[in-house]
Amino acid sequence: MSYNYSEFTQYDQLSVQRVVKGLSNLGIRQPPLTWEKAKRWAKQFDDGPEKTLAWLILRFLVFRTTDQLESSFRQALKAASRHFGEKIDLPMETDWRAILSGRAGGMTFYCSPPTLDTPGLPGKSGELISRLVNRAFGVNKSYAYDFTVIPKDERLLIVDDGTFTGEQLDGFLSSYGPAKTYPDQIAIVVAMAHEEAISRLSKQHPDITVFFGELLLKAHCFEHLALSWISNGLWPHPDVTPTEVYKSVCAKHNLLNGSTSLGFGSLGVIVGYEHGIPDDSLNILWSKSETWLPLIER
Repeated sequence: MSYNYSEFTQYDQLSVQRVVKGLSNLGIRQPPLTWEKAKRWAKQFDDGPEKTLAWLILRFLVFRTTDQLESSFRQALKAASRHFGEKIDLPMETDWRAILSGRAGGMTFYCSPPTLDTPGLPGKSGELISRLVNRAFGVNKSYAYDFTVIPKDERLLIVDDGTFTGEQLDGFLSSYGPAKTYPDQIAIVVAMAHEEAISRLSKQHPDITVFFGELLLKAHCFEHLALSWISNGLWPHPDVTPTEVYKSVCAKHNLLNGSTSLGFGSLGVIVGYEHGIPDDSLNILWSKSETWLPLIER
């Protein structure tokens, strides 16, 4: 994932707006993130530095449609399938789809949301994603709590749309018995992963591999982007920084969640999906108050 700063040699709100509108017109962004919705959200910001902040956030927001998530999962599942194939000495050139379907290697794959509870709510991300993986790739949908023993020819894929801090998956794996007894038969498969989550999960659960279709770096998150906007000339207000303006807007509209305005884990993720938005993303994108409407509903 990379961002092309050369599109603008200096901040031009109309140019940025045209890019944001073009993302919608091209179908790269789809409902609920329509062009009209983006404009309404931006109107909540005062003219000047606040308005500049609004349009830069809209420009650099990583938004993924269901089709785009499916494409990312294809890459993650391809890597996971080959990983398990190599472990049973299948040739490297074996078709990953043949491995996933059991036609090569004789393994049966199951996918489950990262939950130890009874079947999750229909709108929960893991539940949605497990249905997508079943529909698009034919992986058997199940639930982790059904597996107290994992037969040697079965593999369990814990799936979700993304992992950013890795805290939820770490908590799940730490509480899940088979993760300790059958780690080499379990994998984490997500569409998007932040480098911090990969680091955390690798340290806490070194025998369970994380597979992802898209990697998110700290450089893609708000505080690092804010510095790059200044150094690249995209921030035209020398007397105040994007971070200062952001904190001011959150305080003014009561958008703090606990002690942070940068989302769960304070990573400053700027990510949204067609089916919703993670609470790891900036509060300003999903929080609501008496004076604030979110860009994307949780």
